[in-house]
Amino acid sequence: MKRLKFSLPRFGLGVAAMFALASPAQAFQRMEFSQKVDLERVEIGPGGQRNIRFAEPEVVLPGDRLRYRLQMENRTAEPAASLSFVSPIPREIRFVGTDDLDGFAVSVDGGASFGVLGELRVSSPGAAPRAATREDVTHVQWTLAEPLAAGAVKAVTFFGAIR
Repeated sequence: MKRLKFSLPRFGLGVAAMFALASPAQAFQRMEFSQKVDLERVEIGPGGQRNIRFAEPEVVLPGDRLRYRLQMENRTAEPAASLSFVSPIPREIRFVGTDDLDGFAVSVDGGASFGVLGELRVSSPGAAPRAATREDVTHVQWTLAEPLAAGAVKAVTFFGAIR
């Protein structure tokens, strides 16, 4: 089994945000975005109880699960509206899922369009379009339904696995 040294992708966290503030450039200067990636470790305790813990990844193996936590903090003095988190999925990672389903969508076309995974189709040259699967996900997106209050923090989490 091949061991891989883990590093965050060079592109980091891609986040789209549009605000009802003076200008988008000023809005970005007042929003703080962060991404944290942890390796999931499952330990079997006494009596067969599963204990899940997360640690900073150093070396990962195919099949290892990663938890991505994306966070947005509104450091402005007013609510920020029309906010979206958009994060590319590295090629080495297979999208597994999320429990944060409010405003959630995926892309299977490099981030050009987003939708519900079960409703998306993938086209391949010389083949009929087929239903998209988790293997096809290239980006994840959360669109906040409500404005993010001044000083508020919003975090979302998704899981991926090393291919």
